[in-house]
Amino acid sequence: MIELYVALETLSIALYVMVAFNKRERLSSEAGFKYLVVGAASSAVLLYGLAILYGLTGRTDLNAVSQVIAAGKVSSPALVLAMIFIIGGFSFKIAAVPFHQWVPDVYQGAPTPVTAFISVSSKVAGYALLIRVLTSALGPLSHQWQIYLAVIAVITMTVGNISALNQTSVKRLLGYSSIAHAGYILTGLVAMADPANAQIALGAVLFYILVYGLTNLAGFGAVQTAEEALGSDDIGAFTGFAHRSGGVSLVLALAFLSLTGIPPLIGFLAKFFVFLAAVQAGYSWLVLVAVANSALSAVYYLRVVRILYLDPERAGSQQRPVRVGPAMWTALGVGLISILPLAIVANGFVTGAQQAASAIFH
Repeated sequence: MIELYVALETLSIALYVMVAFNKRERLSSEAGFKYLVVGAASSAVLLYGLAILYGLTGRTDLNAVSQVIAAGKVSSPALVLAMIFIIGGFSFKIAAVPFHQWVPDVYQGAPTPVTAFISVSSKVAGYALLIRVLTSALGPLSHQWQIYLAVIAVITMTVGNISALNQTSVKRLLGYSSIAHAGYILTGLVAMADPANAQIALGAVLFYILVYGLTNLAGFGAVQTAEEALGSDDIGAFTGFAHRSGGVSLVLALAFLSLTGIPPLIGFLAKFFVFLAAVQAGYSWLVLVAVANSALSAVYYLRVVRILYLDPERAGSQQRPVRVGPAMWTALGVGLISILPLAIVANGFVTGAQQAASAIFH
């Protein structure tokens, strides 16, 4: 528990500084301050939950905590309280409700490369620690935390998608999009509570996190290039941008289509495996909610794609081609490879994710 908390806080403090890196930009300073305040609150919630768990079991080792809980030596109401606080604390890192308020402001205010880094590193760290705690310390309480996670998943994906519908900033839109994707990933974690499907569900979750991270990096790379050329991340400024930079627009469009879950892109396979695991675990109703939310997300994703390609008459007088340096083309090329060819060799990555899940459980 101690190593877990220290590692999480070390990562968080570095991210607070990175978000507020542009000291002369009001949005950057405001985003850093909000990130710090919400992060401190969630840190206190997590630490309180760990303290309760330690007070009940007298152990700091996660596996030892699990053994004490499985032996029935502690009271259930207090354990449920500790579980709620711990999951609530991790909700900040994975951008799940109710600790999601920081995401749109931080995504918009931070420098775009920092936003891309946070959207991947923070999420991966949060999910890694949450999975470790759920599968070890709180394993005997799986029948209780699966209900809690199912409720959070429904609220998170719904709030994220509905809030993204009226956004005018591409970076804020991606922020609310990341909240919605947190709900999809939580759907896989709910399925992980079923012992018969735990390994399959965890493998699907790990594959989804990999795909989401690579796709998000590709999308933010394209947004960074467009923002530098246009001087704004406003969606209206992207009007007809494909006529100025077809390559950058292609990467951004494919990233958004993949995040929507449109076949045959890799994002479709990621959602398919997570939803299939949830159905096999008996959570068909949760999958129906997730599928409905995926359809809802197509509204704002495809709106950006339409603006890129189908509104050339509103692009204005500046039609000069956008020059992209070799370093950025390399980054965008890697992103494009992760979206398209990765779908062809996805079976190898799925197998690797299942092997990783097997190592965690055994």
